[in-house]
Amino acid sequence: MLIAYLLSVSDRRSFADMAKLWEDFDTGLLNRKVADRDALVAPLAERTAERVDWQGWRAIDAAERKCGSEASRPRVKFVDLADMLAVANMSVVGQRH
Repeated sequence: MLIAYLLSVSDRRSFADMAKLWEDFDTGLLNRKVADRDALVAPLAERTAERVDWQGWRAIDAAERKCGSEASRPRVKFVDLADMLAVANMSVVGQRH
């Protein structure tokens, strides 16, 4: 349920999203079995989805909070996917050095 946690802490609207997700689960709409990790990762790779690990997620969160503090707000969310992924990927590059 890490996804549930990440969704719920990232945005106030996520509480409504999570309620809907649980409702779908409770009514049996989320009944597809996933065999293993590869069964989940393979379709994402086919769609060219870029993976963001926990380190990248934390880097995105920190960048949004930093931009928010500069604007006297709790955070400023990324609106451009490429910018968000660049921040996430910098965290990975930073660990290699």
